[in-house]
Formats: sequence, C-alpha cells, structure tokens
Amino acid sequence: MRAAGAWPIFASGNVNAFKCGSVMEPGGGDEAIAVGGVNSGRLYPSSGKGPGLDGKTIKPDFVAPSFAIRSALSAADSGRNAYARLTGTSMATPHVAGAFALLMSAANINSKGTDPLSVLRSTANQKQKKPIFAASKCGGIPYNTYPNNIYGWGLPDVCKAASAMGVSCS
Repeated sequence: MRAAGAWPIFASGNVNAFKCGSVMEPGGGDEAIAVGGVNSGRLYPSSGKGPGLDGKTIKPDFVAPSFAIRSALSAADSGRNAYARLTGTSMATPHVAGAFALLMSAANINSKGTDPLSVLRSTANQKQKKPIFAASKCGGIPYNTYPNNIYGWGLPDVCKAASAMGVSCS
C-alpha cells in the first residue's frame, strides 16, 4: 500500500485492558499505522497495546480521541437520524487518517517531499497520563517513555506538524 502512495491506517482494536501485544491485525503489522484510543490524555482501557505482530515494532503508532465520538450510521437505522455517539479505537482512527490527509496535502504545497509519518512522530503531543484500569508498561517500555507500546508516539498535533513542514497553520 505504501509503495502505491497509500497510508494503511487501522484501529488497534478493542481488547483486554491488561493484555500487551494485543494490537489486532492488520494494524499490528510493521507497515501499518495502528491507532489507539485516548480520552483527555488518558488511555481508553480497551485500546490495543503493543508491541506489534513481530514482537518488536512499537504499536500503536498514535492515539486519538475515542470516547463518545459522533458517527454516521446506516441510513436504514431509524430513530437516530443516522448518527450516534460511539466509543472505541475505530472512532479514533479517522482522526489520524485525517491528519495524514492534511499533511499529505501540505507536503504537496511545499513540495519538499516531507514524510508525513516522520513529521507526525516528531511533533506528537507526548503528555499522556498514566493508564487507569489498564497496563501501564508493555514490551518493557513504560507509558511515559516515548515512543511506547501504549500511546505510541503520542497524540498527533496537526498544526505543529504542518508548521514543521513549512506550511502556515493559523
């Protein structure tokens, strides 16, 4: 997928809160970007935790808001006007996919050919809190050492990343 210019971004999965190495396929693969859930700086307890499928790769790569996210439902669902508040890593994943789309656009604007993954990693917010009711150390790395197998590189900061790419963010 990457060779074709696509970024494979997947949810890390909603699993046992204390189980490390629980990032689900396909997000656990080395070339995939896995997204875990975070709410107000604290891990969504069921968020899949790394390491990846190879037992070495940092997973998830990033975290994003995952609690009570307003989401579209099938038009066939009645009584909800086709929207509902849902929770989980599948609700966090579109945040990171959108961040990549914006940065890919920014990379085209400034034509430096900057790698959005590297920029998001280097500018991510790494001020996450100690997990409650979930593992706080996976793959030998504690939650407050970045990157780690709980929060990855952290919460993407799109404005900071765009600025690092030379694109004004206001």
